[in-house]
Amino acid sequence: MDAADRLDRAQNASEVAQQLCALGSFELASFLEAAGVTSGAELLSRLRVPKRDGVESRRSRLEAALSKIDGKLGALAAQKDELEAFGGDEARYEAVLLDEKVKELRAHAGRLRDLQKVLLLPGGGASPHFKATKTSAIDFSAARAVTVALPSAAKPAPLRGSASASAVSWRAPGAEEEAAPRPKTLQAVYDMFCGYWRQTTMTNLAFVKFCRDTKLNDAKFVKAGIDLIWTRCAKKEKKVKFEVFQLMLDEIAATKGTSREVLDDYILRNAKVVVQGTRGSSKFYDDKSNWTGVAKKGGPSTNDPKLSLATMTNTGR
Repeated sequence: MDAADRLDRAQNASEVAQQLCALGSFELASFLEAAGVTSGAELLSRLRVPKRDGVESRRSRLEAALSKIDGKLGALAAQKDELEAFGGDEARYEAVLLDEKVKELRAHAGRLRDLQKVLLLPGGGASPHFKATKTSAIDFSAARAVTVALPSAAKPAPLRGSASASAVSWRAPGAEEEAAPRPKTLQAVYDMFCGYWRQTTMTNLAFVKFCRDTKLNDAKFVKAGIDLIWTRCAKKEKKVKFEVFQLMLDEIAATKGTSREVLDDYILRNAKVVVQGTRGSSKFYDDKSNWTGVAKKGGPSTNDPKLSLATMTNTGR
């Protein structure tokens, strides 16, 4: 029996050590040369085993997430076909929202597939039985830290011209403040948001601000649904009374899949008018003592006498 067979039959490290000690130095050197080991570093690289880092479990989670995304995309495609067959303005609105969800899910699936390509081998490196390549030099620590999770809901793209985080960087920290104490009834909530615009009835702008400041939007009741509910309840009216506002709350509760009692309680606990403030006074604008030029001394008169020969020849003597 040669050395390879004896080592193959060894059941533990102690038996392996005994078999190696039984070999003479010449026989052991011949065995290592036949195995392609030419130095101590080469032998250590053969003996080094990559750490177990759970790559296989991450691969299985990736595959499960991708299959879940594929199923969701199929359901959204079927739902969109039904909406297109139904027709109408509301169906078109809902189709646009579905397109946003599909786009978000496909982008997420693309990121997961890229991560699949990164997780090549356990340990994030080349196998110890092959020579190292450029691929083994890649740092896979960032890929191992990724948590695979599906997005809870696709966020609708902001409307063109809407304020973004960079557009409000001039605002002071903590500039948002409550303009009025918390109301105790829905009628008080209605009056508070109407009064912010100096109105006695609610407009579409006040209704949008009510939904936004009260934080009613979620995965089910998206921002685009605000206008849909307004159109469905207000019809062609530009202003609605409290009774119509109650109908809108019924629509919101149905959309969110909750009861009116739960929705009313949430509104009374969270309803507030948020006022956006600026940083404060401007040194050269608010302090009129710093004004110069026309702003301080005034400009030419805008009420001159009618031009005539007398005014043209008047020297002021």
